Amino acid sequence: MRYTHLGSNARVPALAIALVWACLAADSPASAQEPAVSEACIVGQIKEAQFTFTATYAITTGLPNQSVTLITGDVALDQAPEPVAGRSLRYDPETKSYIVTFARPGEHELSLRFAARANPGEDPAWRDVRFTLPSAQLRPIAITADRDDLEVELPGAVRFERKAGDGQTSITALQGAQRGFELRWKPQVQELDAKLVLSSRSNVIADVRVGALRVDTLTVFDVAQGRLGELRFAVTPGLNITQVRGAYIRDWHLDDASERAGEGGGRELVVALNRPQTQRYALRVIGEMPLGAMPTAVDLPSVVPTIGLRAGGNLAIGTNSAIELVVERSIGLAQIDAAAMPRLAMDPQHPRNLPGAGGKAFFYSFAGGGYRVRLALDNIVPAYDVVGRNVLRVTAEDLILESQIELDVRDAPIRDVTVMV
Repeated sequence: MRYTHLGSNARVPALAIALVWACLAADSPASAQEPAVSEACIVGQIKEAQFTFTATYAITTGLPNQSVTLITGDVALDQAPEPVAGRSLRYDPETKSYIVTFARPGEHELSLRFAARANPGEDPAWRDVRFTLPSAQLRPIAITADRDDLEVELPGAVRFERKAGDGQTSITALQGAQRGFELRWKPQVQELDAKLVLSSRSNVIADVRVGALRVDTLTVFDVAQGRLGELRFAVTPGLNITQVRGAYIRDWHLDDASERAGEGGGRELVVALNRPQTQRYALRVIGEMPLGAMPTAVDLPSVVPTIGLRAGGNLAIGTNSAIELVVERSIGLAQIDAAAMPRLAMDPQHPRNLPGAGGKAFFYSFAGGGYRVRLALDNIVPAYDVVGRNVLRVTAEDLILESQIELDVRDAPIRDVTVMV
């Protein structure tokens, strides 16, 4: 055979190119008719931890002795098929695949019954079955279970319909040309109407500012039993609640706490959730209390949960303003180092900064919610030294005075300076 090199500018008639491609296509093995699976139907049954199913295939072969992989995975034939002339079935242990070979080309239908091994997933309550089927244009799925409280998932399936009743569950769905098949199920455990048992831990930050005292309380509830659908807090009189933040909050309001009327009255913060919680839940409550003219003494307000068997937490008291802060009296508190104070926040978008960067802060831990703190507050008068430099220039017509004043401020910042001229 001779080969003729054609330059980049050579022109070949379109008919010659078409003839060349036709010859290549005729000689190529890809032109052979590959077997095609038009339908792979799955009809199965879930019984406890076992999944048995019948797979029905519609296969078309174009050449004699063509083979098709029917299924691959942790499955086994549950019932041996009847021998059929012109068809053979074998199992490949290396790939865990069942392969069928058809002696004659044409359209074929066959049904095989398999049993799949269910493996526990990441959640031990779930059972998981996975295997691989040949790509098919249509894959209808019909599954029944012997109980009506079964939760079933078919990832990647469409037209998913579930019907439960009369002690059984029926599932119908469709899958496309995807090869992987996955089935997950678990019983829907009915939660007992048990008594609510929980504990709480609060992280409280009290920030003393000019004219107001801000209290930021982040409380984490750990539910050991039951369902947490409503939260209640005792709120000190005089503290105005400005923000309540948390997940699944339906509404919140303040009620008069009549049971504490003998203690000078009080209020109760009630927070209702639209989704009861069964594990851990965090709620952040922010309030402010106005302060009078200084010097003054004030009792630290608090937001204390009134539900739960056990409570505790940490308290930080400080100020970033020019305020002299003295803890006159504390009950139910144990002072700790600043490094032992937990830095908690609900999310990065809402940080909770500790006050007292200049060292004017106190840190405590407490057990229960019955702590008391008495604060003495006073303005810090700034002290400063003044150094002045004056330069007088005499001209023929004017006297020009240039003055430079330097202030050395201590103890507290100053807002303005008056200069007498």
